[in-house]
Amino acid sequence: MDAVDSPQAAEGNQVAIHEGANEARPTLETVALAASAARAGALVSIEEREMTRLVSSAVNTTLQKFELKLQHFSEMEAVLQSERRELERGRQQLFLDRLAFRKRISEAEEAMRAASVNGGEEGANMIRNIARGGEPLAFQRPHDTLRENVQPLSSAGASGYKVHEI
Repeated sequence: MDAVDSPQAAEGNQVAIHEGANEARPTLETVALAASAARAGALVSIEEREMTRLVSSAVNTTLQKFELKLQHFSEMEAVLQSERRELERGRQQLFLDRLAFRKRISEAEEAMRAASVNGGEEGANMIRNIARGGEPLAFQRPHDTLRENVQPLSSAGASGYKVHEI
């Protein structure tokens, strides 16, 4: 009998075959661990996608807020520019009114000097004419004021604007 044909050798071969089969065939514990690991990997992937979506949503919302603020600042800048132009026109008008007033005062002074030189009844008549004559001294608004045309956006009843009283 050969060593391979002997009953002991055949029994040793079967043990070796069973041991080799056990190594190739997964056990119940490894199957459970592998399934848990696969589920955990899938859940991690889902959570990562959800976190990415939420972060993207938060960034987009913040960008929209910034865009709205920039738009609001642009509108406020336009209103301020129009108010500056109106203020500059008012300043120029005030300067012109002051010049007209000084001219009128100097004309009145000249007329008073001439009246005092003439003296008597004729001088008194000249002073009365000075007091009655000329155009009245009053400040006048410019004809094309933007103040009447420019209104804040919140006064038109547009929604989305907050009003803060100071």
